[in-house]
Amino acid sequence: MAMNFPLPDPGPILDWDRLLREARSLYEEADPGHDFSHILRVFENARRIGEQEGADMQVLLLAALLHDAGSPPKSAGPQDRSRAG
Repeated sequence: MAMNFPLPDPGPILDWDRLLREARSLYEEADPGHDFSHILRVFENARRIGEQEGADMQVLLLAALLHDAGSPPKSAGPQDRSRAG
């Protein structure tokens, strides 16, 4: 999956293309406000801020990719939200 912005050096462990493909699958049934395009916006904002602040980019960008994973739709009732992973 080609990204429109530079990714950090993956080091010996991370395969960003694979991670992005797998992360996309986590958001397939997400509500429109928290779908994968939202994740990519958060990812890009985190990347920009993290570079300026000297953040650990691998940790930061993994957190950005997963920050809504397992969240129920915002329209879900309280009982549904309590089951979120």
